[in-house]
Amino acid sequence: MGKLTSLMNRRIYFYWAISLLLIAIASIILAKSWLFKNDGSMMDSTSIVATISARQSMGNDIKWTRCFRDAGGTIFFEDHRMSTDGGKTVVDQYDIDVEEINAAPERAVLIKDDLLYALDGPTRIIAPGVYSGKVWRSSDGLQTIQEEQATFHVPEGPLRDRKGGEWYGLFVYRTIIEMPDGTWCMTMYGNFATDTIVPPNADAQKELSYMERTILVTSSDQGRNWHYLSTIASPQRGDAVGEGFVEPALTLLKDGRLLCIMRSGHHYPLYASWSEDNGKSWSPPMYTGLDRGCDPCLITLQDGRVALSWGRRFPEGWSTISPEGDKGRFEFPGYGYTTLSISEDGGVTWTGQKIMKRAGTCYSTIMEVEPNVVFLLVDEWHCRINLNQRASSVSHGLVENIKFAQVINHKGNEEDLLLDVYMPDNDQKANHEVILWVHGGGFRGGDKRQGYIVTLCRAFAEKGYVCIAPDYRLRGDPRADYQGTVDDAVSDIHIALDWVIGHGKEFGYDPKKIIVGGGSAGGILMNKLCFQEEKERHNRRIRAFVNLWGSPDNEALFNGIKSHDPPTLIIHGMNDELVPFRNSELLSKGLENAGVYHELHAFAESGHTPIDRMEEIIGHVTAFLENPATK
Repeated sequence: MGKLTSLMNRRIYFYWAISLLLIAIASIILAKSWLFKNDGSMMDSTSIVATISARQSMGNDIKWTRCFRDAGGTIFFEDHRMSTDGGKTVVDQYDIDVEEINAAPERAVLIKDDLLYALDGPTRIIAPGVYSGKVWRSSDGLQTIQEEQATFHVPEGPLRDRKGGEWYGLFVYRTIIEMPDGTWCMTMYGNFATDTIVPPNADAQKELSYMERTILVTSSDQGRNWHYLSTIASPQRGDAVGEGFVEPALTLLKDGRLLCIMRSGHHYPLYASWSEDNGKSWSPPMYTGLDRGCDPCLITLQDGRVALSWGRRFPEGWSTISPEGDKGRFEFPGYGYTTLSISEDGGVTWTGQKIMKRAGTCYSTIMEVEPNVVFLLVDEWHCRINLNQRASSVSHGLVENIKFAQVINHKGNEEDLLLDVYMPDNDQKANHEVILWVHGGGFRGGDKRQGYIVTLCRAFAEKGYVCIAPDYRLRGDPRADYQGTVDDAVSDIHIALDWVIGHGKEFGYDPKKIIVGGGSAGGILMNKLCFQEEKERHNRRIRAFVNLWGSPDNEALFNGIKSHDPPTLIIHGMNDELVPFRNSELLSKGLENAGVYHELHAFAESGHTPIDRMEEIIGHVTAFLENPATK
């Protein structure tokens, strides 16, 4: 009987142990199912991420939240929670009441030593150009927290408060930075009294009456008074934005510049602007290549890289044309996801990884809790991301800011046109092939340092090509004279090609067979160059054309294609809402009818400028250029 009992006990323990093992395996699988790599699998080793912890839930159904970290390293969350170990564990706390501060992601927080300063999002009008907003302040390390009012001086601001749930007025958003001189600066977004551009799509029209701008305000009295300093970005009619420039995130780069990343609508890209003079003036807003983005959260890491978390509540391939739109299909936690992107060049180019899927609101907060360890919070969920070490910088034979022309712009002023040359490293060969890469930006923004253009130049310089990236004339409002805008830009690119033809010996490439490529507006320009206006001027020297999401909506252009026109590679997202994919189908048909070798790579579920598929894009371009049919 004793042996039988012992045997039964051993069997019970065996089955108990097996059950625990199966539960553990199921838990790991469940945790992994909420984490992404580019292919949807668990992220364990990628170009930016070494490891990522299992997604944890606080189990409190909290949405639209944020967190902050005090000077001692404790992270405080909504619902009376905190973490003292960088987010590894979360415990209850009831000694410090920060519930209101963390109850909305847009609230801006500054921590310095024993000082906490936090601002509510909405403001209200006191008098024309003067507004007030709620402040929480602690000067004793969160032992006590007082409420007060801050005053905002924005002379051109709105003349009324918003009505009900209307999205109108001036709103604080996320970030307060102390500059080296002790001044505080902060991003806001909203309306000036003169902002009257109606949103271009029905989805945005349900939320706001007029498209909005992003501004910078500063304070020299620790946040009691804020004064308007500059507009970072404001929408123009015809811009590729749905809501204007909203939900700005701000960081101070290691080189002293300010970088601002802004949302422009659920179905539109994030944009970037830089300031080199402490926020007094800003570069024109530039496509980041991060498409369909909301709520950017931006930090500068200890090693100088920039980290950006951002969400896609309505992912690629989800859009429907219906009265309810995407929002009518959304059921919490949805099918969106949160991405972490890293930049090693101050926000010009980004490498991203999808971190958390079914991410609810997709409004996130990130902070660096240890060197190269980022803590990420989205609604009730959180995880720790261990980044790979910063890659040693690859040296390229980069020659910057070569003046290739002086032109007269649309204002009648002289304007210098510049270009950059990327040469293969440590290579003395004299007959490299050359690629002219032309940036996009809707003929209003962008330049030769546009993110994906720099990525392409660097990638193909490593492959042995000489790459050249020129600027061309832009206009603040291209729609006011679209034909004149395009004519100026086409003329400038012809001049750039003349320069390329004349400098082959100096930079070690063969100018008789030039490869041209362009993205978005740059692709439209190169289409004209290869297939239409004055094409015979350079056509015989162009051996191949790489068209990245830049096919124009001009069927007559495609009907003029001839059999001797250059072989063409077309890459285009099928869900592009800025440059319709149909344009590329028409171009492909025109090339086929003329007998021109071409390839059309349709990216299902991708929108405009699919930078998250850059590795795949580089692979397609490489194979195309190495194909005997293109030589």
